[in-house]
Amino acid sequence: MTIRPRRAIHTTASVCFAIACLIASSAHAQDVSSFARTTSPLSQAQQNTLEGFVSSGVQGLKDETSQSVVEARRRLIEPLTRAGTSAVFREAFGNLFVKQIKALLESDESLPVFNYANICQVLAFTRTGETNEFLASTLQPRAGDDSDATQSQGRALSAASMLVVSIQTTDPESIRPRQFNSIMRSVLMGAEQTSSWAVLQREFEALESIGSNPRVKEDIRKSAIENQMKLMQVTLDKIAEGRDMDLTRALSSMILKLRSQYIRLEGSIRRTFKSEVEPVLNEVLKTGAQSWDQLQSSKEVKELYGNSIEQAGVLIRLIQGGSTSGSGANLAEAWQSGDKSAYQSGIGN
Repeated sequence: MTIRPRRAIHTTASVCFAIACLIASSAHAQDVSSFARTTSPLSQAQQNTLEGFVSSGVQGLKDETSQSVVEARRRLIEPLTRAGTSAVFREAFGNLFVKQIKALLESDESLPVFNYANICQVLAFTRTGETNEFLASTLQPRAGDDSDATQSQGRALSAASMLVVSIQTTDPESIRPRQFNSIMRSVLMGAEQTSSWAVLQREFEALESIGSNPRVKEDIRKSAIENQMKLMQVTLDKIAEGRDMDLTRALSSMILKLRSQYIRLEGSIRRTFKSEVEPVLNEVLKTGAQSWDQLQSSKEVKELYGNSIEQAGVLIRLIQGGSTSGSGANLAEAWQSGDKSAYQSGIGN
């Protein structure tokens, strides 16, 4: 087969351009990596190089082709995942990345979930107080989200999932108390506005990651536990209002998470846990009686809420210092058998 000269020229030019871009990209990444371990403030030249590197990556993250988006994410996180990357570099990178992503999100309200998810991954790998705070702020619906609930929930789930990872892997000393408080406020505001059980579950896990971390200051941990209970109460209220029975999935997961959390806590944090958690667990049992008909309306919902009732009873007994058998199992049995009278009697109604 004969290749036409003009086509050959175009093909060769395209290949050369692609190779040149790849070389430039690799050189740019190498330039950034050369000062990724610095513990001194970046020089102006280094700052300019980093800004160019971040700008190039952000352009790739908003591309319409998935391959380009993934490659941009890979390039951006490469210097962040190398051993010895300094807090100075992370802060500088995070400041630039957050600034450019804020501008991108403000200018493009229709950014696809795939692109958004890759942005959230870069934020999670940056691991600074600012990137954690920004990730949490994106849990709140943006302008235009009402027009596409699926897109809105997809973006919120991406942000919530990566916030959990980010909080768990960020050095707590990199997050200032003000930023922790801002993160927790944003999580609660996001919880109040979402209708997704998966988002609620991840938001709860984000708060639990703060409350369970012994390296976080005690007053922040106590506040996180208080906010866990506020989020759980928000979930209960939504279930009681009959908004979406799928939310029972999040509730049962939250209670299981609380049980494992309690076992790991000690001292005054454990006392705070007891005083904050037990009243909300009792609300779980009461909601079962108050919303009996709708929670018994389908086999799946009945089973899911039954799991919550059983686990709530077990955790109450554990907190009170009793055995993990007894009332929780009895209430769960009354629930599964559909015996409302026995159930109400069991919770003291």
